[in-house]
Amino acid sequence: MKTLLVTVTILFLSTSDLFGQRLSKADFLGDLEFVYQHLKESVSYRTQKNKHKQVESTYQELKENASDSYYTLDACRALHRLVDVVLDFHNAVFSSNAAFSFNDLKDSLNAEAVLAQTKGFFPFSTVDLDRLRLKLSNSSADAVEGIYWGQHGLKIGIDKQEDQYVGIVLESDVATWTPGEVIAYIIPKGDNHFRIISGTLSKQISQTSDYHREGSFLGMMWLKTPSRSVHYYPEPHLPLYDHQKIGPQIDYLRVGSFQLSQLKTAEAFYDKLQKTGLAKNLIIDLRNNYGGNRKNANLLLQLMKRYRLNTIILTNYATVSAAEQFTLRAKRLKHVLIAGDRTRGTLTYGINYPPKLVSPSGVFKIAFTDLKDQWKKFLPYEGIGVIPDKHLSNDRSWIDQAGEMLMEQPTGEQRASTVPIT
Repeated sequence: MKTLLVTVTILFLSTSDLFGQRLSKADFLGDLEFVYQHLKESVSYRTQKNKHKQVESTYQELKENASDSYYTLDACRALHRLVDVVLDFHNAVFSSNAAFSFNDLKDSLNAEAVLAQTKGFFPFSTVDLDRLRLKLSNSSADAVEGIYWGQHGLKIGIDKQEDQYVGIVLESDVATWTPGEVIAYIIPKGDNHFRIISGTLSKQISQTSDYHREGSFLGMMWLKTPSRSVHYYPEPHLPLYDHQKIGPQIDYLRVGSFQLSQLKTAEAFYDKLQKTGLAKNLIIDLRNNYGGNRKNANLLLQLMKRYRLNTIILTNYATVSAAEQFTLRAKRLKHVLIAGDRTRGTLTYGINYPPKLVSPSGVFKIAFTDLKDQWKKFLPYEGIGVIPDKHLSNDRSWIDQAGEMLMEQPTGEQRASTVPIT
């Protein structure tokens, strides 16, 4: 293993022609042209003809006002100005440097490799950190500005600057991040929604849509008070498919993925339920379900249509893509209630595993959509998500709250206490 780590590190250090420096104007313009041409080939661009003129004008503006050089984070921010003209939150521009886990980065060779290849990626803030801490510590609990805890000991100050918010590292237990570095740009999109261009633990630059509620960026899991959102997410160690009897009349199903790669696991899961049966009240937990394929999702939908159990589906902002489509379909069924929080709003288009294309500079990769199944039906939800019938509070377990709601509401018809699945 030691030999492998050294080999990987040498490989990364040898890529200094691509990384470890700021992006030149010529490289940025080449990448801009690359993104522009491929964006016009995406299904979302082709279906949203009303956006074509704005795409053209934004492209021309970025081209004419290009800077002499760019930090990679700033370049990605600029490229997403063009990409985000089209309403499609699957479309993405991200950096092509290698990813590492937190445990990987405990190895000094890996950390040194990341630092060597990302020198030109992230600017340092010119704001005095002590003054910033004082300013942000006085922000209200629910305000966007403030001090947030990220994963693995990252403490981030989010400061309003002109028309956007800037995330600045205040403290770090991760060897790859230094206090004062700008880790994210947070761009308002209305109704507490944001586009975030940010760095990961291994300083890959990625993008996400996010939603701010009660002092938390719920997609990034940046929390002002870590314990405040403890009930918002499912138990972290649950398997993707899980069945529990949580009462004599209530069953709980955890369904964490509709990925086609999980189809056999899903089929085995539902086959097992055929033998055990289900109670007349059912909680289906779709929190943090990262979507996938309708073939997988239909297994669950067919079960619900056939047995018409009193059902509450739990969703949150990490319920995305095909899981959102499933939620809309299930919502039309009688005896089904959606509870929790709004979904992500990334359900209109999809990516059918095309290759991720590398930009001319080699610094970025892009992934644009090529699927548009029922796009007109889902477009009103893009960037907004599916709003639940009942919002749940974060002061106690969502499963407990859902169980209480099921016991309070009438069944609508008499059923046996256990419904066999045959």
